[in-house]
Amino acid sequence: MKKWIAGMLLVLFMVPTAFAQATLKDGIYKANFEKANPTGYMPTLTIRVQKGVIISVVYDETDAKGVAKSKDAKTKKIFDEMAKELSSSQKAPLVKTQAPREILDNFNALAQAVLEQATKAATDTPIIVKGIAK
Repeated sequence: MKKWIAGMLLVLFMVPTAFAQATLKDGIYKANFEKANPTGYMPTLTIRVQKGVIISVVYDETDAKGVAKSKDAKTKKIFDEMAKELSSSQKAPLVKTQAPREILDNFNALAQAVLEQATKAATDTPIIVKGIAK
């Protein structure tokens, strides 16, 4: 009997926490920094949410001429790993991906901004993260 009561109490306390995570609103969310990093590259993150779940993540860094860092296979692999972790965990900051600190910091800042916006409502306007990319 004591185990049953303890089990019921555990369920009662755990149910509200299961619903505490904010639901994401369907839509496409894009974010970038106010200014490019010192080497001239602008990090950009785009996510697509469908049925409250992130189904697509695209991260890249492009220069003023439109040249993307993802054209380099090694860099693309890092970007894809970060995107995969965000898709699977549905939260930021990332904790598993091994990426250069500057890239990971940029990704996490943008991911947190788009996820915050995604809990409110979809917008066609890109989210601008204040400051300079690293």
